[in-house]
Amino acid sequence: MEEKNDKKDSAIIERLRHRIETQAFGQEGRLPAERNLSQELGISRNALRKALDHLESEGLLWRQVGKGTFVRTNPFASPELSSSLTIQTSPVEIMEVMAILQPKIAAMAALRSSPQEIENMTRYTDRCEQADNVNIRLKWDYYLHNTITRAAGNSILIAIGDYLYKSKVWGRRKETAFTPERWIIYNRQHRDLIDAIQDRDPLRAFELMEGHIDTVKKHLLNEP
Repeated sequence: MEEKNDKKDSAIIERLRHRIETQAFGQEGRLPAERNLSQELGISRNALRKALDHLESEGLLWRQVGKGTFVRTNPFASPELSSSLTIQTSPVEIMEVMAILQPKIAAMAALRSSPQEIENMTRYTDRCEQADNVNIRLKWDYYLHNTITRAAGNSILIAIGDYLYKSKVWGRRKETAFTPERWIIYNRQHRDLIDAIQDRDPLRAFELMEGHIDTVKKHLLNEP
């Protein structure tokens, strides 16, 4: 029953995510009132709120009391800027920036993350371990790292991190470099990292993320 509910929740989230990505909510990005949107989607308001909470935790939405729910814009997501950065950068540069930022982000998350954010991190790691193909693993891996970055509580880092992770500079490299054997290593590193964040240990979180990024870098760039 729980697995069936998880699949239903995921389907609602993906329907809303598609609308966000296709700019179905217009230039203002304001979502309809919950009552209207739940009727439009044919779901209960409780199911809608659960999906909206999830998407807000990912940084895709924000809420303002008395005004409604809005799509959160990413300053690095404009087609012109994204295209320009993709042309000018390389996988090596992406990994250099991640090696600088991600350990500090993990340390900040250890001090600032909420119990709900830590619970989300664990759930995304579970999903990543259960996935049966690389694209689904990459999706849950993105959710995990995005949640860690959001838990750090810095909007500029959130925007930069989202661009780095979604950059098209990788082509299909992630799909070919991340073998099932390597995912076993990443999943173990994720578990250790979440434990450090839950223990409120910023130094250990820093060191574990540093090691994780170094491992991923070696695999992606074919380093010894």
